[in-house]
Amino acid sequence: MLRPAIITLCLLASTFATLCAQDATISFPKAKSVFDRGVRSGETKELIAGISVLVSTRDPKGVKVLQVALHKARKNLAKVKKKLVRPNRTLKKLSDSLVKKVLLNNRTTTGLKLQRDIDKIRKKIEPLEAARGRYENTKESLLVGLGDLIASLDDGLREAETNKFITHVAKLKDTAARLDNLEILGHIHGPQAVLGLVGIALNNTDPIVRIAAIEALADLGDSRGSEAALVALDDEYWQVRTTAVRSLERIGHIDAIGKLIKRLGAEQGRLRGDIIESLSAMTGQDFRENAAVWAKWWKDQNEHFRGLLKSLETGNGVERDEAMRQVGAEGFLLGVRLMLDKEGLSDNAIRHAEALTLDDPEKTKAVNPGGVEGVSGADGTREVFHAMVGQAIGSRKPAIRDHALDVLLIQPWRRTKNENKKAELTRLIGRTGAKRAAEILVRVVLNSDVKNSLKLAAVEGLGYSAKSEQTIFLGRLFGNDSADAELLLLAARALGEVGTHRAVNSLIQGLRELSGRSEMEGVVKAGLDELRTMTGRSEGNEVAPWVTWWKANKEGFGTKKDQLAAAKKKEGGEDEDDRYGFYGIKTFSKRIAYVLDVSGSMNEEAGYAGERRTKIDVAKSELLKSISALPKDAEFSIIIYSTDFRLWQKKIVTATADNKKKAKAWISKIEAVGGTNIYDALAKAFELAGRGTFDKGYKTALDTIFFLSDGQPTMGEHTDTNVILAECRKLNKLRKVQIHTIGVGKDHAKEFMRALAVLGRGDYVSR
Repeated sequence: MLRPAIITLCLLASTFATLCAQDATISFPKAKSVFDRGVRSGETKELIAGISVLVSTRDPKGVKVLQVALHKARKNLAKVKKKLVRPNRTLKKLSDSLVKKVLLNNRTTTGLKLQRDIDKIRKKIEPLEAARGRYENTKESLLVGLGDLIASLDDGLREAETNKFITHVAKLKDTAARLDNLEILGHIHGPQAVLGLVGIALNNTDPIVRIAAIEALADLGDSRGSEAALVALDDEYWQVRTTAVRSLERIGHIDAIGKLIKRLGAEQGRLRGDIIESLSAMTGQDFRENAAVWAKWWKDQNEHFRGLLKSLETGNGVERDEAMRQVGAEGFLLGVRLMLDKEGLSDNAIRHAEALTLDDPEKTKAVNPGGVEGVSGADGTREVFHAMVGQAIGSRKPAIRDHALDVLLIQPWRRTKNENKKAELTRLIGRTGAKRAAEILVRVVLNSDVKNSLKLAAVEGLGYSAKSEQTIFLGRLFGNDSADAELLLLAARALGEVGTHRAVNSLIQGLRELSGRSEMEGVVKAGLDELRTMTGRSEGNEVAPWVTWWKANKEGFGTKKDQLAAAKKKEGGEDEDDRYGFYGIKTFSKRIAYVLDVSGSMNEEAGYAGERRTKIDVAKSELLKSISALPKDAEFSIIIYSTDFRLWQKKIVTATADNKKKAKAWISKIEAVGGTNIYDALAKAFELAGRGTFDKGYKTALDTIFFLSDGQPTMGEHTDTNVILAECRKLNKLRKVQIHTIGVGKDHAKEFMRALAVLGRGDYVSR
């Protein structure tokens, strides 16, 4: 799969590559020359541009060129890793000494010398780490380039080259090389690659290879890949089974629902939770671990939902619209995925459509104004599509809603380079009404680099998702002299759509800002119309009377939307369940590691939800509650980290009453002091998880990490968050540990913590 960092670099390189690709007569020697310059430059951006030009030739000779470059990248990466071993060991020893002699024994003079020595070692490590990062990016870029080039070849050549990589998987003895070949196959969008991967997933004796093959099939997003994943649900290794569960969710095949329900009663711990999450992600339902209820519900609904999917693909517009309305009303998320797929807006559709667009600039041009293909044909159908996607996702319980928002809308929104698709997805994000959706849309409007068409779509979307703070933001747009009339017109309509007391206040105050500006007469007129609808009042066609009325009546005034919100609040929130967790993140896991930041900054006041205690006191309190709630057959470990890390016990232990008592006594003595060594602590947690796929019985392997941090990494083998993420991705490739992250305080590394949770298929919360 293309890593986020590589995706960003691909976007940076796309302009250059597209210009080269527009020269239809570009020869292979010329393309190879561009590629060679990219390799020699050492800059990943230029390398990707060179790969793109080489791919654009569709010349099979490029396969050999890329393979040679990949071999060199592997060798260079191995060399630089070897060079890093000794200085990293030295750095570790110096850091340990700093903790023991200075932070614990207060020997200041010794500390100054140790810090100077640490700084010297770090200066030696920095260029090596930079080189390592370049070679990692080079390798990943070449793997993607090979897949894209092979996929671009004519049928016969594509099949021949694909078969070579399928054969290599069986013949190669080096596991890393086999995994690279499987990743390449995961980028070849053709039937031969799919069938080859299915065969590998079904027949290979190595569980590591089976995992990689199933993941490659999920990357391709081909429904035929579900065959292998369905079989893998019965695999002897639990990590293969959990890979199959997640892959079935990504592929989105309706046959998976019944099979997952059957597996639910047979699984335990984290894997049981994975099945429940995947079922909820496809169906929109939340029956938790009650396999009997799931089974009865699916028996009753199976044929109905199969019929809905069939109707969504029909050419009959009336039948299709009715099916969309039912999907929206019932929150059937697999139906939403198909709706998005049909309009070219799903992650799979965008990945397939835009995988090779650099060699055909026409493919990335905007489509008809007003929407994407299919949806743009009729305003009524377009509105039904928008409303039902938003309703289906937004009506789900918060955990299901937020996951669906991420997977179904935000991921393709980030991936696509097509302007109209991005705008359409922006509107859909807003239609979900989610808090996170509103936060994203505000950032879009504030981003000076974003095109105006996307800002307009974001403001439109805010009409459906704005909360109180975003309502205030919409009102403030009217005081921005640089805002154009079209944007403010949409802002007025958005406030009208919100329709609450705060929206009335923001719109009246905003219209005051426009009084006397002749070029804004249309905006003022539209805003007054929205006020009449929201309030049921008619105070004239001027702003001043509305200001006077509002001043006299705003206290205690409530709109229809306010009354509806109050009634909904009175109904109460979600039912509680008996799952346990940490900082509000719940889990079914019974194999947990808590990894807690105890650096000096944790002594600062927590500062959220009126909390007056320090961050470390809150963390200890939350940890004590979580350990108390663990069932007696659960197993857990505690790792605390600052300049270095410490384990409560060397191994994961059972949550007996005696062990809980000992853990609580140890926790009570924890003090916050020192720097922030994130990587070493995480690496130790992964070490506790063992070798991953070689744990058949699901008896001893750690499968869940709760990771807490309040700052940026400052100590340890790696301090660059991108490097830490890359290393964690490799460490977790076969272990399949779920990583939940908790960021505390305003200075924690939000994007890193969110990315780490995404990498580990977990949840991120900010406290």
